[in-house]
Amino acid sequence: MLTVTHDFVIGQLKALASQDPQVLESRRQQLIQQQQPLKLGSLAFLVIGAIMTISVIGAFVGLPMLAIAGWVQWKARANLKVIDGAYREFTSGGASLVVPG
Repeated sequence: MLTVTHDFVIGQLKALASQDPQVLESRRQQLIQQQQPLKLGSLAFLVIGAIMTISVIGAFVGLPMLAIAGWVQWKARANLKVIDGAYREFTSGGASLVVPG
């Protein structure tokens, strides 16, 4: 999952049909854990790309690798901000607890 939206996080929290803070925090932690492979994978590609750019020939592969890894790292951080913002909104009562359907 590369992009996490505000509506997705609110939907995940509403689907729990619970106002228990521990249950909501548990789901928030699950959503955060789903972002860990993005962060770790992009970090590995940043290191590999940096090493490859040492040589001129390796720079042809290393520089695009650095750019893509940087973008994925940025995306993972943005997703974490969305998760935290939506969680704060939901727990403060900004989002309705009524599950549509």
